[in-house]
Amino acid sequence: MPAAAPSTPQTDLVLIDGRAAVTVARTAALLDLSDDTIFRLIDAGELSTPARRPRTRGVTVLVTAESIRDYLYGGAA
Repeated sequence: MPAAAPSTPQTDLVLIDGRAAVTVARTAALLDLSDDTIFRLIDAGELSTPARRPRTRGVTVLVTAESIRDYLYGGAA
């Protein structure tokens, strides 16, 4: 029996203009919140996106890793 191929970690991290970002779905999973709540946090300015959030369905929205960290740990000191 052949040996199983080593598993590679799945990454959802995207780099845009040197800024790390993840999808809304991944952000929701990381924060244990719903996608709708993530969109509300984006609209309220508590999470940020690398580009202006589109108002079109079917467009992938990304959330910056920096804003997730700031949300979790209270922002820059």
